[in-house]
Amino acid sequence: MALTSCGAPGNTNAGNDQNSEPQEAMFSMPLQQFIDTANKSSGLWEMMCFMFPERVVYKDEAGKYVFDPVVSGMRRNKYNWGIKMNAVRGIDVSKYQGTIDWKQVAEDDVNFAFIRIGYRGYESGKNAMDERFKTNIEGALQNGIPVGVYFVTKAITPEEGKDEAEWIIRNIKPYNVTWPVVMDFEGAKDETDRTFYLTAAERTEIVIAFCETLKEAGYTPMLYGGVGTYMTKMNITKLDAYDKWFAQYFNEPHFPYAIQIWQATDEGTVKGIKGNVDIDYAMFNYTKGEDEVPGQDAGASK
Repeated sequence: MALTSCGAPGNTNAGNDQNSEPQEAMFSMPLQQFIDTANKSSGLWEMMCFMFPERVVYKDEAGKYVFDPVVSGMRRNKYNWGIKMNAVRGIDVSKYQGTIDWKQVAEDDVNFAFIRIGYRGYESGKNAMDERFKTNIEGALQNGIPVGVYFVTKAITPEEGKDEAEWIIRNIKPYNVTWPVVMDFEGAKDETDRTFYLTAAERTEIVIAFCETLKEAGYTPMLYGGVGTYMTKMNITKLDAYDKWFAQYFNEPHFPYAIQIWQATDEGTVKGIKGNVDIDYAMFNYTKGEDEVPGQDAGASK
């Protein structure tokens, strides 16, 4: 999957104050604490996340930092982020990983896998299956790796969101999918992309239609995105009930709201896979149905 930050023109979430400035005293931090914060940060962006924990720090379309206040009343992320020592380690794959030796993967501390089932064409609007979906899901399951699936959405109406979910349900019916079914948002590069002019409000209704259709069929729906996706492409306050897979390639994930899975890097290495692969850490273990790393107000949605 590709990690994107913010949306196209017209995607701003009206609930956010894009010009908000942090009111905390930035330089009141003792020097040693400042040094320690700098040393555990991967860069300036992550450092600011550490310094302003009650703000959602991200970049807007112009590359300027935004410091949004944290909304009260939503499920919060309260994990102790030594999670790599405790969380369930997994991967996500698609045709771009080529031929995978799933026996070797299973022997390399991979405890779950998200398989790309397909995508909707960004111009055509037609649903299409990933060329290696069948091979990958069967290979993972045959080697004892629990699976979820993800679908790259380009839906532009709630009806299309429901259609995507129904398409997925039909195609995963033969398989034992015990981890979430994920709606994956990728950026719209230009006006040829049918989702380019979607507003946050419109996209939110599409998400709800997708997720509710999956819930009715007995699956766990999930949203995938980075901080920019959640903060600018949808109204996250209306989506608190749904599980979230958060992509952020920092030393620790910085997001105040409840997440169940963290995509930590797109440059991981796993036996049986040639080249890089995304590495994910699950704080909620969907195989066991319980928190693997305690710390949230609530675990996964039921």
